[in-house]
Amino acid sequence: MSLPSAESNRIVLAVVASTFFVGFGGGVIFPILPNLGEVLGISAFMVGLILSANRFTRLVANAPAGILVDRIGTRTPFVAGLAIEGVATFMYVVAIVSPMPELWFMIARVLWGIGSALVFATAYTITADVSEADSRGTSMGIVRAGITFGFPAGLVLGGIVSDLWGNVEAFVLAAAFAGLASVIAYVIVPETHVEGEQTSVKPWDIDRSLPALTIGFVNFGLYFAYIGVLFSTLVLLLDARAISIFGLDAQGSSGMLMGLTVLSGAVFTLAGGYISDAVGARVPIMLGFLTTSCVGFVVLA
Repeated sequence: MSLPSAESNRIVLAVVASTFFVGFGGGVIFPILPNLGEVLGISAFMVGLILSANRFTRLVANAPAGILVDRIGTRTPFVAGLAIEGVATFMYVVAIVSPMPELWFMIARVLWGIGSALVFATAYTITADVSEADSRGTSMGIVRAGITFGFPAGLVLGGIVSDLWGNVEAFVLAAAFAGLASVIAYVIVPETHVEGEQTSVKPWDIDRSLPALTIGFVNFGLYFAYIGVLFSTLVLLLDARAISIFGLDAQGSSGMLMGLTVLSGAVFTLAGGYISDAVGARVPIMLGFLTTSCVGFVVLA
């Protein structure tokens, strides 16, 4: 489905705005929950499960989401995914006032995983459908930026707003932005994936070659340490060591630092790709960045 340039740009920008605003809910919980868990009596193990639940859910939901898009199109799953993420973000507020906070947080994170699977499956498809060949790469990059930067914005939002006004206020604000994302998508984004007979790849048709598996395991280890360990414990580490950024408490400081790591990762992803293209080798560049990551964890220890 090829649209005139102005209309295509309008739709792409709507997708960018929607994914950026809804991304606040993905990041807002990280600087708050580890600290809040101690107050609400949630164990560190359960905090880890809650924070990771959305990613485990998305791992299972990605393939069905893609199949759904192939069968019914992009608009409905995209808007529904954003709405689900908005509901999930508001459920953080319910969890705080509930006598069973861990249950509500877990339900919220599972719902977030389902919603994000629908959003990820549709955002890029919509962009590919409405973009022209000579601008498709740029459009994809812009949408990726919206998805990428929404998460660190949520980290900073969660840290600073919870520090200045409170945890409930931070969650309500993130839920409001998620609601805005749903409205933008509903009003602007049309159905795009309708031309021709649609086919889908089977969920088990995956690349199981040694290079693909190696890259997969390396990414698993890296994100286990980065998102799994660092993001779920940084606020506690800052609190224990009485470290403050710009006078903020542990939650505000951890939100700032986690947001900085994501932004730094985005910048060095581009730099790493450019360097690997320039030198004509991938593995040395990857090993260099992995070593840098290991050094960072050693410094923290």
